[in-house]
Amino acid sequence: VDNSTGRDEVFIAYPDSSLNTDLPLIGRRAVLVGNGFPFSEDFFIGHDERKSLVFGSSTDLQKIKGVWIGEKMSKYFRNLSPENFASISLKFRLDYVVIESKYSQKFSDQYSVFNNDEFSVYRVNDLANRNSF
Repeated sequence: VDNSTGRDEVFIAYPDSSLNTDLPLIGRRAVLVGNGFPFSEDFFIGHDERKSLVFGSSTDLQKIKGVWIGEKMSKYFRNLSPENFASISLKFRLDYVVIESKYSQKFSDQYSVFNNDEFSVYRVNDLANRNSF
């Protein structure tokens, strides 16, 4: 991350990933939605909107089967397509998407900038340029 991305670039990782904490703390990179909470009431609406787009709104999550909220959020995130992330990036700054490798079938025709057994990373500009939405 430190050598391959700019300091102002923004990531999103799957909900139960330690990357949502590690990217800001260790990598010094922003995440679209992380484990932090806004320090000012002025930012609650934007935080909730970003969280709903990538992890599901309360209405969306009520429709998903699961034992706990984290499981439902993961299912919602895993269902998003490259087009969804490209569309989100039109509204909010988003440069990289981190997908669990075992759930990356929707990205099989996309170029990943990094991958291992655990996760794959995609540049949103590549998703936007390869897909029409």
